[in-house]
Amino acid sequence: MNKISATEAKQSLGMLLDTVQHKPIEIQRQGRGVAVILSMEEYLSLKGEKMSDAEVSGARSFLNKWASKIKSADFDKKVKNKINPAHKEYDPRLHYLVEKHVH
Repeated sequence: MNKISATEAKQSLGMLLDTVQHKPIEIQRQGRGVAVILSMEEYLSLKGEKMSDAEVSGARSFLNKWASKIKSADFDKKVKNKINPAHKEYDPRLHYLVEKHVH
């Protein structure tokens, strides 16, 4: 696992987000591990919530059909809070699907 200082992590968040898609990164403060950043897929897997390929395919199909039938403002109202990690309605599985599989 790669290690990086908290200061470096703050300065290079974009690079971290790209890197964690392939392997977790340990964040250190004063030479001591304090946190680990990992991909949403890895997080869901650790929680036992990893979606099967069939589930991803079905969800992708559903979201694509749904997104094509509603206005973007409605999509924002109905989905945006669920894909915002700071919001109380946040759903990491929906966030993962939207980010990785709906284009």
